[in-house]
Amino acid sequence: MARHLLAGILIALIIAPRIGRPLEAVSAAAQRVADGDLSARIDAKAGGVGETANLIDSFNRMASSLERFQRQSVESSAAIAHELRTPLTILQGRLQGMVEGVFETKPRDLEGLIDQVESLSRIVSDLNIVSLAQAGRLSVHQEPVWLEESMASLLHTVMPDLEKAGLIVEADLRPANGFADASRVRQAALVLIENVKRHAAAGGSIRVETGVDDRQAFIRVLDRGPGINPDTVDRMFEPFWRSEASRSRATGGSGLGLSVVASIASAHGGSVSAAPRDGGGAVFELRLPRS
Repeated sequence: MARHLLAGILIALIIAPRIGRPLEAVSAAAQRVADGDLSARIDAKAGGVGETANLIDSFNRMASSLERFQRQSVESSAAIAHELRTPLTILQGRLQGMVEGVFETKPRDLEGLIDQVESLSRIVSDLNIVSLAQAGRLSVHQEPVWLEESMASLLHTVMPDLEKAGLIVEADLRPANGFADASRVRQAALVLIENVKRHAAAGGSIRVETGVDDRQAFIRVLDRGPGINPDTVDRMFEPFWRSEASRSRATGGSGLGLSVVASIASAHGGSVSAAPRDGGGAVFELRLPRS
């Protein structure tokens, strides 16, 4: 009996430090995180076996996620402030000038101010969509919808603007019975079309396709513009991301458009992708459930 007791004590003396030290390291790192230091990590040298090792790994992954979330929040706040600053500065300056008599109150000037207000409204609307989607609260009213009819109507509406931009419009609208929120899908498709008009009008053409395959319906928007860098495809649908060629707000938009498309696609249980087009240009594809 004494021999068994002695053996148990020896085993406890050997194992206790292997469990205690890692738990002390976890406790210390957790305190640093609680104090606001999200860079705190537990060194692998802290040891640990079995469940203790899993605890250390889970803690480090949690801390990394928190640090990444904090960084993204700071970057998003700065980007939002940047996007709102330009139209607000223009509005404030022009209105102050009108009050002080520096600028005459002409209809053309007022139209310009209305454009800035509309720009602010679009940014706020896009931010609302992206924020709701990230919180899993973007609601869509899905019902059977013929995507080819919806796209034909949209193209009819935007045709004058596309032709004014020098774009030749091609369409191959095949039957596509989707199960979707028609207004949200129209909004997403319009973003893709506007994206071509802004970035790829020099290519001279835009092509819109609809169709079905397997269990999904799709809308494709194709252009002959400068194309897509394969290294940046994964980032194109992130909020506020712009390619190096379109960093300025004047030529690159708010940086929210494609993230709005991704948010709408995700809310439908669908997806959106981008890829280089054979022969030059880009292909954007929005995929939705079939009815």
